[in-house]
Amino acid sequence: MIDQLPSHHQSLQYCRSMTRRRRARLQCSLSSGNIKMLKAWATNKDSSILISEAHGIKTSSRDFAADLLDALLEASIPAIWSLSSSIDEGDVMLENLLAALIMQAIRVNPGVLSDCVNPVSVIHFKATRTIDEWFRILQRCLRGLKRLFIILDLILINKVLKRDRSLELEEFIGKLEDLCYSHNGILKIVALTWRTDATLYRLSQDSPVGTVIATDPGPRKVRLMKNPKYRTALASRRQCVSDVLKGIMGFSM
Repeated sequence: MIDQLPSHHQSLQYCRSMTRRRRARLQCSLSSGNIKMLKAWATNKDSSILISEAHGIKTSSRDFAADLLDALLEASIPAIWSLSSSIDEGDVMLENLLAALIMQAIRVNPGVLSDCVNPVSVIHFKATRTIDEWFRILQRCLRGLKRLFIILDLILINKVLKRDRSLELEEFIGKLEDLCYSHNGILKIVALTWRTDATLYRLSQDSPVGTVIATDPGPRKVRLMKNPKYRTALASRRQCVSDVLKGIMGFSM
């Protein structure tokens, strides 16, 4: 199990690298309306889910995640994540991704290993058989954290769920909502999605999970931005994602 876990450091480095490469060709950023929604969501004291939806560029939500994680880490705000990486993910199962999140949660919240009331131990991992049990361990590992951000690539997770059939995507989102409702601190979950994927798009339209923002200006404006004549004009009306996020995260501390 541990040998199969995707490295969260590796996935973030890969995400950063791909973001830099893509932005060398085309720079996308957030509109003022999406910035306002993001700031309101991030600074609100309630646990909630943010759906970060790519509209015109499938990878823009992943680029947003790289910027968000850099802003969180720079502000020393605890965060854990499950992102796509350069390794072969063809054999990854949902339990692998959940175990990776649990290991990260233990690193940011090591007190759960020495909790005087039923601490988390190796026994819990060995005894785990179902997805519900993995989620219960994750919930226990988050116990006591005053604030935590969880960034999840639903584009990747949806592929995993289609392959291992452990849950439907809607059921997975329901598990995330349960984490929010049961957490005694502030839990902020960011779900990365892609509008063209029918399942993911339906999720953002039908599910009352929280705030939805667009991580790029949409297909029409993306096409215009490829033309140097329009690129400067469009970019001047939008703000750098990295700078915006660092300002928001600094404000929310």
